[in-house]
Amino acid sequence: MVDFRPVAAVFGVLTVIFAGAAGYFATNPTIMTSTQPAITVTSMVTQTTTSTVASVSATSPFTVKLEYKHGVGFYMTNATGWTLYLRKSDNQSAGTSTCTGGCIAAWPAFYASSLTLPPGLDQNDFKLVPRADGIKQLAYYGWPLYYYVKDNAPGDTVGQGAGSVWFVCCSLAAVTSTTTTTT
Repeated sequence: MVDFRPVAAVFGVLTVIFAGAAGYFATNPTIMTSTQPAITVTSMVTQTTTSTVASVSATSPFTVKLEYKHGVGFYMTNATGWTLYLRKSDNQSAGTSTCTGGCIAAWPAFYASSLTLPPGLDQNDFKLVPRADGIKQLAYYGWPLYYYVKDNAPGDTVGQGAGSVWFVCCSLAAVTSTTTTTT
């Protein structure tokens, strides 16, 4: 018999995170107004167009942010938008990392000395990971957090699903599957 309680708990946590993120973005949009000249070729008259766009400020005061990408869903980033990943083979219950040597070179550890979090994320859910190599690393719900060196720009999610082991943090449903491939 399969015990679905851990999966149900993960979905419960994700529901709270997503609800908090949706509420935050709904109540805290940053309004940017831009005025750009538009030239009409037939009359050569210059017109001014004004557009208003709701967006999240690029200079976010948060150390960890929630982002959304079609095909990926909600996921965490650092303050500047670099994606945070978790490794399925890490020991979540002990909050320890199995990524060492060449692995930690390709998947550097995420660490911040202090956290400022948006609504929906709780400081108590982030803990320092005990690592034998002395590298400081934070874990979220026991999952050590990493970057991926093949992400070339903020918002990249190149490591999503890599080797069926690496997932953007908040894609916890994939982590709870029974596959145990390692990279």
